[in-house]
Amino acid sequence: YVLEVSDNCDNDDIDSVFVTLSAAVADAGDDENICINETVSLTANGGVGFSWEWSSVPNDPTLAGQENNQTINVMPTTTTTYSVIVTNECDFSASDDVEVVVTPLPIADAGQDDEICFGQTYQLNASGATHYQWSSVPNDPSLFVGGQDTLPNPVVTPPTQVAYVYSVDVWDQCLNSASMTLTVNPVPNISVVT
Repeated sequence: YVLEVSDNCDNDDIDSVFVTLSAAVADAGDDENICINETVSLTANGGVGFSWEWSSVPNDPTLAGQENNQTINVMPTTTTTYSVIVTNECDFSASDDVEVVVTPLPIADAGQDDEICFGQTYQLNASGATHYQWSSVPNDPSLFVGGQDTLPNPVVTPPTQVAYVYSVDVWDQCLNSASMTLTVNPVPNISVVT
């Protein structure tokens, strides 16, 4: 720390003092929220001459081999608390925790496979979350009429006589997908012979 003093007579003087810290500081970062099957990167404070020792409760096998890194990349399957011991260049140590909350995927459901006759309409039925986004292969233009591709239960009229695979992404905080097949059967040709 440097102190500079001056008075009203234009006299000034400077003095300094060195303060040596006899303790370490550990910071594992902010708590995190992820979806299951995602990787999260956690970084502890430190620099040249520092060392780190990470652990987790419950035990996370994806931490293996990274315990002494400043930054770890982990994929917990359940909410996990990671602890790090930070040792500075003066061999003083401190510890800190960071919690990674793991949110499960929604249970996406696009309904059962079904079939209709060509020219009929069909109501798709999705469930599992509060947000939906439908698509189809091959493309069914009726799915997008009036923006109903974002509804859980859009009504479609497939334009050709083939099997359509309707897929839906469902999400709240995390996203999951499901699909169903709608077979469009041809209408038989009927002729009357007299």
